[in-house]
Amino acid sequence: TLNPETNELEYQALKRQFKYPYKGKMFYQKGAVDLLVTPNHNLYCSWMIHDGKYRPFALIKPEDLDNGLARSPENGQFISTGKTKSRLKFKRDAKWFGEERGFFILPVVQHIFVNQSGKCGSREIEAKRIRMDNFLPFFGIWLAEGCTSLGKGRRKRKNGNIGSYLLYRVTIAQNNDQKRALIKEWLKPIAGEVGFKFWEHKNNHSRGFEFRNKQLFQYLRQFGKAKEKYIPKDIKALCPRQLKILLDAMIVGDGCGKTYSTSSKRLADDV
Repeated sequence: TLNPETNELEYQALKRQFKYPYKGKMFYQKGAVDLLVTPNHNLYCSWMIHDGKYRPFALIKPEDLDNGLARSPENGQFISTGKTKSRLKFKRDAKWFGEERGFFILPVVQHIFVNQSGKCGSREIEAKRIRMDNFLPFFGIWLAEGCTSLGKGRRKRKNGNIGSYLLYRVTIAQNNDQKRALIKEWLKPIAGEVGFKFWEHKNNHSRGFEFRNKQLFQYLRQFGKAKEKYIPKDIKALCPRQLKILLDAMIVGDGCGKTYSTSSKRLADDV
């Protein structure tokens, strides 16, 4: 939420939720801010009346504007706006400080395997520390151009039988040569820090990079497919400098200039 005194964004716990059947007029607004709310919904906005000047930002109900009234930001009393329809301006910016974090922790994962003799076993793959400034470009470009997929490989065991095993694929697609060269530079520090190997693949249909790593696969899998992707809360809580690293990488994949597009509504809301 926005603190109107400091103009800073703050996390707040939900105190009350209003849920009830409603039939009647709705307040509709389409533009830079799209709204469809009941007339008694509180809107934090500025409004312009007959003198052509915008009033200070305050909480206003659409039903008050319809009646030619709005609350004064000075004393909270209703004042006349002079017209029944006022031009509204919504606040779309705020200060954000966040937290500077030195490392991203890739969580522990349990790995089950079949050895060369055909016997099953399991081992815990310990958590790995990756420098946050190295992880963010990778995560940003993966959100924009990446996916996870399971595959199967086959190999001959010591007993002569042919066994299969799972391939935990993390891929990033990019056909543009210049962008692909930049992405490759982003992947090298991660490979160097935690020993994850990656391959560059080129064929007639697509080009890009692939990791085959269960630990990385397991973490990224939770963010879903293209239309389901999102930015987790711990990443959104980072400082502006580190968030810019993430967003710059996302724009390399799905952006144009300062514009970013995505098929995921949740990811669009996060951005």
